[in-house]
Amino acid sequence: MKQQMTLRSLLVIASLFLGLNLHADVVTIHVETAGTLSSYIASNEKDLITSLTLTGDLNGSDIRFIREMAGWDVDGDATSGKLSVLDISGANIVKGGDYYYYDINNNFYHTSDDNIMGKFMFHFTRLTSITIPNSVTSIDNNAFSYCSGLTSITIPNSVNSIGDGAFEECSGLTSVTVSSSVTSIGGWAFNRCSRLTSITIPDKVTSIGSYAFWGCKGLTSVSISNSVTSIGTYAFFGCTALTSITIPNSVTSIGEGAFAICSRLASVTISNGITSIAAHSFTNCIKLISITIPNSVTSIGTYAFSGCSELISVTIPEGVTSIGEGAFATCSGLTSITIPNSVTSMGIGAFARCITLKEIHNKNANPQIMGFNALLEIDKTNCTLYVPEGSYSAYRAAIEWGDFVNIIEEDITSTSQIQSSNIKVYTEAEAIVIEGAKPREQILLYTESGALVQTIQATCDIVQINVPRGHTYLIKTAGKTFKFTL
Repeated sequence: MKQQMTLRSLLVIASLFLGLNLHADVVTIHVETAGTLSSYIASNEKDLITSLTLTGDLNGSDIRFIREMAGWDVDGDATSGKLSVLDISGANIVKGGDYYYYDINNNFYHTSDDNIMGKFMFHFTRLTSITIPNSVTSIDNNAFSYCSGLTSITIPNSVNSIGDGAFEECSGLTSVTVSSSVTSIGGWAFNRCSRLTSITIPDKVTSIGSYAFWGCKGLTSVSISNSVTSIGTYAFFGCTALTSITIPNSVTSIGEGAFAICSRLASVTISNGITSIAAHSFTNCIKLISITIPNSVTSIGTYAFSGCSELISVTIPEGVTSIGEGAFATCSGLTSITIPNSVTSMGIGAFARCITLKEIHNKNANPQIMGFNALLEIDKTNCTLYVPEGSYSAYRAAIEWGDFVNIIEEDITSTSQIQSSNIKVYTEAEAIVIEGAKPREQILLYTESGALVQTIQATCDIVQINVPRGHTYLIKTAGKTFKFTL
């Protein structure tokens, strides 16, 4: 050790004599015994070193010294240390030594376990780059929180968990490589990492914690692996640059407000494993124009899609039994709604202020129980209410439903093949086929929202209409209406 110290002292003297910029040098030290880092660095050098590479064993005392070098001491006070680049990839974190930080509640933090990046270990330091030891198995809560100068981080393959708030408020972080061994991402883990542009969730991750990417306003793309089963509350809240997201079939729960105020989110595909859409899930996603709600969903929570002003058409799948309070409130671009037979109740203001709504297709023969102002400010003189055959009188007598000027009975089913009287309608490749139409029978093709696409006059027993796939159509002929999705 004396030889190492002598060599280091000679380097310092030579640097001063030659006028070299010592603090620009990369300093490399092997710590033979945990807790002795301070003995390798002279007090007049400590605050000058900007780049440090360490090998050997490091405990709480060493971490405390590194924190002081990196601008933040054990008491949470700023120091004059300039350390910004730290490479400890060849070192080991070992338990023992002094505490390296304590908070305002007098919680003292130590290296209490081997191979753990402990709680608040580098919290608030001036580090711009850190290379984590290859032996580390977990990054604990707030280990790097508020490291606003940190620009990139590579999490080694040994790490299997990222704790709550691990990188919270790392506002300079632009790039994160998450190792394939990570199985969980804690709540607030990357909260308000405002410059983070993309993240790939590894294949072994099963849960994304609450607020994990809250306020990551630079995030443009997220790849969620098929292993994820849950997305926590407000997990992607305020990710204003996010334009699209695919939620895999493995996901069975999405927390409240998971994608609220994602103002650029244009399309969402929800997996078939989801049984409920939680409250505020997509609130104020003002660019959302399409949403696919899977058949597995049974309830739509309060304000789930409220404020989605560019959403044009919504088909609520059979199986949904309740639509929550304000679920589609102020969806001012909504022109068409299809409500399945399974829906029995709608909450207060469920479709309030959907001011451009032109048609509602309600499949339930019994008018649903509705909360106060469920259809507030819908223009009931220009919006047509379509109801099942034989239910006109029930709707005309029902509260709110009876206020519609135009209530029309229709017989609409949706399947790959429908037969009514002598008319048979089915899909084939990229076409809708109508069999049994009488000569000169008029066949009308509409979009799901009711816009007329084509008028055809039958000239033979079989009529084929070629249409693009991926859309829903209405066929009206012989006094009947048929609905198909190709």
